[in-house]
Amino acid sequence: MEFIKDAVIGFLVTKVPYFQPKRGEPTHFVSARPVAFNWEGLVNEYLDLEEGETVIGVIPAPPGTYEVWGEMPDGTMEVLGYETPGAYTPDWNEVLEETAKRRTETKKRKEVAGSA
Repeated sequence: MEFIKDAVIGFLVTKVPYFQPKRGEPTHFVSARPVAFNWEGLVNEYLDLEEGETVIGVIPAPPGTYEVWGEMPDGTMEVLGYETPGAYTPDWNEVLEETAKRRTETKKRKEVAGSA
């Protein structure tokens, strides 16, 4: 099993409107999306905005922050999580095993649903 760590250089902070039924009024959900660069200097994900989503700003990531990728049994790579200095870091082997297990179970459910 292989792990890759890409440097997180910042966070794109956005807000998305949503309706909160208990309050009976619209409000906003704030999101901070990591902006990670791989060894070639390329952004790993598209940073497309959802409908109604607006950019609040961009904040720098703490030095030493990484996006951790793990190799799935089928050879594809999937984001497992993030490492930030001073924050809890899980056992990436355990996270990889759990992620692969969930992915396999989801695939099996879809196959069963498709054959019904």
